[in-house]
Amino acid sequence: MHSNFIIVAKFSLPYEMEIAKVFLESNGIKCIVKDELTIQSYHFLSNAIGGVKLLVPENDLSEARKLLIKQQIITEPIIVDQDSTEIKLANNLNSILIFIKKIRISTKIFFLLFLGFIVYYFLK
Repeated sequence: MHSNFIIVAKFSLPYEMEIAKVFLESNGIKCIVKDELTIQSYHFLSNAIGGVKLLVPENDLSEARKLLIKQQIITEPIIVDQDSTEIKLANNLNSILIFIKKIRISTKIFFLLFLGFIVYYFLK
């Protein structure tokens, strides 16, 4: 990803992004698109990867947001600094998996057997 470009909007479908891109470019704002080809090929992944992303230069971000909101292409600006709940959950699960990888195999087997006995006892 280009370091001086920031996401101005995310769209579920590529044609929605194309409308916004053409509008911004007609107003003199350079745009870059991310994940368009992925979603064109595998449209069912749109929500999983966050949709098609439209990026603009950092110094044009506020102007681009104002233009897109004025034309009702987007309804509110995206807050890029906040992580979504899904990202926080994925990071937590990743840290748990890293912890599990560090545990010796004998400890893992003992834990699974212990867990199996507990489940067996309560399902009896």
